[in-house]
Amino acid sequence: MTTSKTTDVDILIVGAGPAGLSAALVLGRQQRRVLLVDDGRPRNASVTEMHMYLSRDGDDPAHLRTLAYGEVAGHPNVTVRSGEVTAITGSAGGFHARVVPSGDRSSAEDVDSRIVLLAGGITDDVSGLPGLAERWGRDVHHCAYCHGFESLARQVGVLARTPADIMLSRYIADRFSSDVTVFTGGLGSDDDTAAMISETRARGVRIHPRTPVGLEGRPGRPSIRVAEEGTDGGQDREFEIVFHRPPERQSNTLAEQLGCALTDDGLIAVTPTMTTSVPGVFAAGDAARNPDSPAPMQFVASAVADGQRASVWIEQDLFLKQ
Repeated sequence: MTTSKTTDVDILIVGAGPAGLSAALVLGRQQRRVLLVDDGRPRNASVTEMHMYLSRDGDDPAHLRTLAYGEVAGHPNVTVRSGEVTAITGSAGGFHARVVPSGDRSSAEDVDSRIVLLAGGITDDVSGLPGLAERWGRDVHHCAYCHGFESLARQVGVLARTPADIMLSRYIADRFSSDVTVFTGGLGSDDDTAAMISETRARGVRIHPRTPVGLEGRPGRPSIRVAEEGTDGGQDREFEIVFHRPPERQSNTLAEQLGCALTDDGLIAVTPTMTTSVPGVFAAGDAARNPDSPAPMQFVASAVADGQRASVWIEQDLFLKQ
């Protein structure tokens, strides 16, 4: 692998999602030298509508990215690279990163940066169920806040991976639809789960105890194939929309490389100023969470706010140490 000359910047931002782009815009306005690197694989790549973003409810998230790139491009001190940050070493005031371009994996760029902002997001693991990846973000969704309204008065299926998903089915039944079925196969039968299932059934949610083995059907009419006793497949149950919360993971290993502390759910632990446990390293967006927060807030609007919050404190850090 060949290496080009070293690029020297104030801030290296990894990830051009809502958090990274928001931070790049703020820091560009503050006349900081910024390098923004993105691998072109946004978490919501398959989604055509985003919700709960004021003035953009129902808009395509790709359109938001296009608008944001245009605004960032108005600041010549912000450079955008299409590629992957494969390694970061060093410490506050002197980080060293390796950037591999998307179009030429045989070459690399070395980057020296005073501050690092990790905004690479997370990846949803939709590989575990046949047909899930093809429907993900189209008629299978993970968030009842983001897409619950679109299930209003529709036939809804919920694929339960954890006991908390039983509560998700009850919430959808309470807010949006009287026709909700939750598939509980594989959850186990401990007393707490059994009690939760019983209470959910009493609230009008249908309980299907078999294990889903695949998703089929035409667009907008997802069918959940369930396992019958002693077989690998069985009857299909057709719905209009399905909810499922798959396992998620960091989209890269940079937080681990740098030694950043993680929360119990595998997100980068941050303070209210978006600093991590490693001096000079900040994190924002879906990949980060304040451990004092009861749950992740993985929305487009909150990611934008995270990026703005991180950039303000990054600017203060740089200003006070110059």
